[in-house]
Amino acid sequence: MADQQDFEAGFGQFSKSGWLQSRIKFPKSSNQKEDDWETEGFTGDGAFSSAENRGAALNDFTESSNAFTSSEHWSLPWSDLMMTMFVLFAVLLSVHVSERNVVEAAHSQVEVSKEKTSAKDPITFPSGEVKLSPEKIYRLSDQAVRKSNLEQIEVIFEEDKTVRISVRGPLFFDSGNAALRDDTKIFLDQFLPILQKIDNEINIVGHTDDLPVHSPLYASNWELSSIRASNVAKYLIKAGLLEPGRFSVIGRSMYRPERPNITKENRQINRRVDIVITRRHYDGI
Repeated sequence: MADQQDFEAGFGQFSKSGWLQSRIKFPKSSNQKEDDWETEGFTGDGAFSSAENRGAALNDFTESSNAFTSSEHWSLPWSDLMMTMFVLFAVLLSVHVSERNVVEAAHSQVEVSKEKTSAKDPITFPSGEVKLSPEKIYRLSDQAVRKSNLEQIEVIFEEDKTVRISVRGPLFFDSGNAALRDDTKIFLDQFLPILQKIDNEINIVGHTDDLPVHSPLYASNWELSSIRASNVAKYLIKAGLLEPGRFSVIGRSMYRPERPNITKENRQINRRVDIVITRRHYDGI
């Protein structure tokens, strides 16, 4: 039954195409015999007067009907859509991989350049440059910190455009001691070319933690913080042949902590020396 319905549906589509009507003129009445049908375009052996020829025509019709219905099958546009989506995702994946490779290559080049940078190489300046802007001082100070390869050093650009280089932890000094360590001198040597290029006034500020001092050399944290700041200033002045009048030495003792003095780590951070490059220019008076 289903095959008969499919055949009738296909025959209806085939009939509408006009091919069959152009070949056959169907009988005008139901009493007319099949042999009396008039044909057009077929004479002699090609006419539909025989069952053999009618069978051949039916086969042609069936093949045309099958071709017509298969071309409209839902799987064809669906497969085209799937292929388009596959190509799109393949292109997106290739773009993503290429971008990631570029980023990784850039990072590797930066790391290689950092490794090749020696901590003892001084910072160079463009020839003919006389004064440095606060922004340029900040960038050069940050460069000096990176070249020294020392941790726990932070370069801060303040709102008033002063540049503060904060050296935290036990880098500058051993606990309870005001003598400069060798690592400290390496960093200060990197920093000296910046101070030699400018004439800004410089504040050296010493800080301690809240632990009391038990030393005949320092009566309290006031003296310890002041002497530490003084030793940093004296080293910069002597090593860089800088004008002593540009420097101010300040001891804050334990009263300006950055973090609460409740853990060992916080106390190390609070034991620090700040090198503050102000916006004021030294006029020698």
